Amino acid sequence: MEEERKKDLNEVTKNIRYKLKQLGEKYGYNVEDEVIIGKELGEKEIIGIIDVVWFQKLPFITKKIPIFAFEIETSWRTSNALKGDISKISILNPAIGVILFPSKRLFNKPEEFDRHINAVKRYAKFMGVNNMLVWSEEDIDKFLS
Repeated sequence: MEEERKKDLNEVTKNIRYKLKQLGEKYGYNVEDEVIIGKELGEKEIIGIIDVVWFQKLPFITKKIPIFAFEIETSWRTSNALKGDISKISILNPAIGVILFPSKRLFNKPEEFDRHINAVKRYAKFMGVNNMLVWSEEDIDKFLS
């Protein structure tokens, strides 16, 4: 049963990445998966990997400008894991960071979904991150239509 759930979550994540790629390209962004952060800061080891980032390329600047950074949460997460995802996005410093929860149906109890969303908002505010949004897969579908 657990193996089947993991397979389902992998499919959900792949599908969300595909939708984020479509949506980003629809609005003219360069979309990259699994963006490594930390190396560009001169670190010996990477700090983390962000699931999907939409970049804007400007003709007079060689560096890619991160506009949106997405962390996809496919399961119940501890408060430290959520704080870590907010921190990774903050380090990249995009215009907008998004913590994305696929759907209420992936959570055992609907109240867990709401608790996670509220926790992200609370942690972001506490950490002084005021450019963090919380989306669901349904939001992406709405934006694509």
